[in-house]
Amino acid sequence: MPAARSALTVILAAVVAGGCGASDASSTEDFKGEDRAVAQVVEDLQDAGRRGDAKRMCDDLLAKPVVDRLREVARTLPARTDDCAEALDESLKDADDFDLETTKVTIKGATATATVRSDGGKEDRTDTLALVKEGRNWKLAEIR
Repeated sequence: MPAARSALTVILAAVVAGGCGASDASSTEDFKGEDRAVAQVVEDLQDAGRRGDAKRMCDDLLAKPVVDRLREVARTLPARTDDCAEALDESLKDADDFDLETTKVTIKGATATATVRSDGGKEDRTDTLALVKEGRNWKLAEIR
């Protein structure tokens, strides 16, 4: 497996793929204004992952550099396409069940971080997601 695909698989599996056992509770309720908009992206990523909606992730929820990296990955797949959603579909197939909760949001200008706790069954983990504002929308840029 190419290193780029492996890294993206880990990122996407750990953060954007929600499982069937995910809670109906929304962690966005704990936030207001732009902080809430950032937390909503995390919730939307989880929801799209749960539904296997890779197209929505690529079109609406992932920052342009992430989409570009996924297009590069797609070119290494047997179909040799540059479709972000096709590469993301591969990552979502490898995903485990996660219940995500945004616990903290920090915004500085057009960048934000969201601290996200995931309950993945065997072990809980905490990740920091970096988001960027593209136009009017917050989008996932990376995991720190």
